[in-house]
Amino acid sequence: MSDRRWATFAAVTTAVVVASLLPVSGGGPERFLLGVGLDKWAHGLGYAAVSLTFARSRGSAAAPDRRARSTGPLGVVLSAIVVGFTVGAGVELLQAPLATRTASVADAGANAVGAVIGGAAWLAARR
Repeated sequence: MSDRRWATFAAVTTAVVVASLLPVSGGGPERFLLGVGLDKWAHGLGYAAVSLTFARSRGSAAAPDRRARSTGPLGVVLSAIVVGFTVGAGVELLQAPLATRTASVADAGANAVGAVIGGAAWLAARR
């Protein structure tokens, strides 16, 4: 089961990174939901999925690494947030030289918020 969870984490992370680097068509007015741009919602959702699937993999009772289980739930959540934030920051750096994408501190912030939400969701779901 743990191998399947790590495969899911890898697939989700790959999909988020690839989607973040593909060219986007710019056009039309920016759309908002609850005063926040829809692109920021997409960032948050993507990185929530990254950190949630990482936490599920690392926190699995079948995790092959005994140290992963011994850190407890807080360690799992913190590592999931760090992974989500790091992947998000890395993607923003990769976008900087691309003509079809724009690196943004606001996007990195949305990525970080999503990573925290994903970690918190894993913690809430395990209770």
